[in-house]
Amino acid sequence: MPAQARACASEPGHFDELRGCVAAGDGSHIDKAGLTGPWQEFFSQTDAQTAADMDLHYASLQRQIRDNGVTYNVYAAEEGPQRPWSLDLFPLIVDAPSWANIEAGVLQRVRLLEAVLADVYGPQNFLKRGLLPGALASGESIAGEVSMVLQHGHIAWLGASADLPTHFDTLARHDGGGALLGPGLVDCHTHLVYGGQRANEFAMRLAGASYEDVARAGGGIVSSVKATREATEDALLAQAAPRLQALLNEGVCAIEIKSGYGLALAHERKQLRVARRLGQLFGVTVRTTFLGAHALPPEYAGRSQAYIDLVCHEMLPTLAAEGLVDAVDVFCERIGFSLAETEQVFQAAQALGLPVKLHAEQLSDMGGAALAARYGALSCDHIEHLSPAGIAAMQAAGTVAVLLPGAYYTLRDTHLPPIAALREAGVPMAVSTDHNPGTSPALSLLLMANMACTLFRLTVPEALDGITRHAARALGLQHTHGSLGVGRPANFVLWQVQEPAELAYWFGHRPARTIVRQGRVVTP
Repeated sequence: MPAQARACASEPGHFDELRGCVAAGDGSHIDKAGLTGPWQEFFSQTDAQTAADMDLHYASLQRQIRDNGVTYNVYAAEEGPQRPWSLDLFPLIVDAPSWANIEAGVLQRVRLLEAVLADVYGPQNFLKRGLLPGALASGESIAGEVSMVLQHGHIAWLGASADLPTHFDTLARHDGGGALLGPGLVDCHTHLVYGGQRANEFAMRLAGASYEDVARAGGGIVSSVKATREATEDALLAQAAPRLQALLNEGVCAIEIKSGYGLALAHERKQLRVARRLGQLFGVTVRTTFLGAHALPPEYAGRSQAYIDLVCHEMLPTLAAEGLVDAVDVFCERIGFSLAETEQVFQAAQALGLPVKLHAEQLSDMGGAALAARYGALSCDHIEHLSPAGIAAMQAAGTVAVLLPGAYYTLRDTHLPPIAALREAGVPMAVSTDHNPGTSPALSLLLMANMACTLFRLTVPEALDGITRHAARALGLQHTHGSLGVGRPANFVLWQVQEPAELAYWFGHRPARTIVRQGRVVTP
């Protein structure tokens, strides 16, 4: 028997991979059971090598890995730390029959997990039948003192402190000082990167001008387009950075940033590049959304279809190829783009494998939400004029309704989103700042939670879910952000409050005590 095989005997009571049996405490299994066929073949090819030969071979391979920069990160997280590839000269050898059993088991568990996730984020039949705990969907908190173990930027354990496994006792500890532990906030709808500001339009609206009046007078989105086009990329970064910092100081750990103020390839690229740079500079998860169909640029006045063709055939494919687009959005409205033009953009996004979302039903019922739902939209946003048909379509598609109370407040709107109907249909409701220079210059997501409660009559749990787990789902980040769980990246906040309701109760107050973003502690 090869010396390597004798040296690799398993611990007593453990399965011996080399011999295909459980290891006996007295070592008798070594003689009684020979090596399995695959391992016999492997060792027959290595027996001629001395220990020194193996050491030299190992050192050579390690050097190649180091010189070529071969690394990996856990869970394939973009923000995770890079680690050098670990090398083992002895491979894991699995024969075909054994692999078939493993494959069948993995497929079975994947299908089960997909079914559970689809149910939890959909009809919740498993929860209603008591097959899963209600806390899984309700976000029910752990009472009393809580402990959380972090390893390599991820949550390794979470639960009541009294239940903390003893093998974690040697780890360094951080005292939360009685703070309330919760997931990092998610701002799922912003226009954070733009040039200039539009305080003058605020004054116009106070003097009686409507949103449409301002737009037709050359203000609105087009005025921001002019300022954005005139600004350099570095200038846009410098203007956007303090806006982002204000949101991060409040506990935001993931944010969407849309384009849509460039309305030309070079300038849309400029906005999206700045968004990517912000994520890198601030260590925050940024999802970029291409909103080229935000408004009709001046040079395309009266040629809406020609501009949509440009968006679909040149702008979107180019920016997607450059890795700058995570999702695609359209402003579907009387003063925006028609249903047919919106669908053309959706088809272009679908062809590129990009998810879609929609500015829908803000000023009128265009039927945009139902259209977006047919394309499996991540979210429909604004939705003040959403119809029952739109609600039904969103419910069937699992599309998130994103409420934007900042815009509703600034525009002094009086047509409320159909909150009761959305609630009855089980459509998840997210809440966001909609930060933009014209209609929602908001830099506080907690204030938006308060407004969602006071203006839209959301309950406190609904508002808090709206800025965490439902907001994460609106960005396709539900598996990494918006809630706490073992294996998830460490994105959480220690709040200096006594109860969760305070997060929606106070305004003008920033209660974040400690913020952990992408596994790193940051100072609020």
